[in-house]
Amino acid sequence: MKRVLITGILGFTGNYLLPHLVEREGPSATFFGLDIHGQAMAGVEYLSCDMVDRDAVRRAVVEIRPDEIYHLVGSFTNNYEMDYACNLSATKNLLDALYESGFLRTKILVIGSAAEYGLIHMEDSVTEEAQLVPSDFYGLTKVFQTYLAQGYVRWKGLHVVIARPFNIIGKGISNRLFVGHLYEQIQDFRKGRIRSIPLGELNGRRDFVDVRDVVAAYAILMEKGTAGKVYNIGRGELITMEHLLHLFMERFGIPRDCVWETKEDRRDGGSASFKADNGRLRGLGWEPTIDLAMSVRLMYEAAQ
Repeated sequence: MKRVLITGILGFTGNYLLPHLVEREGPSATFFGLDIHGQAMAGVEYLSCDMVDRDAVRRAVVEIRPDEIYHLVGSFTNNYEMDYACNLSATKNLLDALYESGFLRTKILVIGSAAEYGLIHMEDSVTEEAQLVPSDFYGLTKVFQTYLAQGYVRWKGLHVVIARPFNIIGKGISNRLFVGHLYEQIQDFRKGRIRSIPLGELNGRRDFVDVRDVVAAYAILMEKGTAGKVYNIGRGELITMEHLLHLFMERFGIPRDCVWETKEDRRDGGSASFKADNGRLRGLGWEPTIDLAMSVRLMYEAAQ
């Protein structure tokens, strides 16, 4: 029976990835979860593990003996030391544990970020070969993580595939990001906690992709991805923040004049504007199935 490990299982993406994999794999897989804190989960053998602790990671790997690993652990605080530890050191500890314990056939999916491309402006789609010019510490540590993963493919023969998701949308996403912040503000407005909704820049454009399509891509990459390759995950469409706001206002019944723009709040990479060339991922059989309006509707339904 296949042994599947999800690190960071208690995070935003893990809450969507696990049910997707359970449905996809059926009874042919046993699922294990790692996170720094939490409690036992139904259908998962859960272990508490601080992945910055090299010895703890090795003990967990030896105990679980995974065939596949979805490495979701990461942070985007933009504090260099914290992001370096969670995005790079934790990844190195995992890869070292696999290599040193002899699990050379284990397949690993490492999660990068479109922040690796940095503050660029392109009307054409960005390919995986585009120059990486990160504009903050978070993006920089994700670039380091990508190069580290590719290095372990070349140097040690591990099977590591790199996913590079663009702007994810779905209930539960962090309020450090525009969508999560907007959703939280709307909830507070509807409950009477605030009388207006302050938001950051609304002229920016992003490539949004629903979290359900993202986890579907992760599963396909685990099955078909080439070791050492990077795969963009995005719809390949640029949407203005103003348009996204309109969809939320319409769905949640919030008057537009209750929203005001503040230049001090710059989330999701400021004025960056680029979309994903997803041809490499589509070549493996992936297709986005949920458009932006549907994503907003699903968030609305989950809030009721």
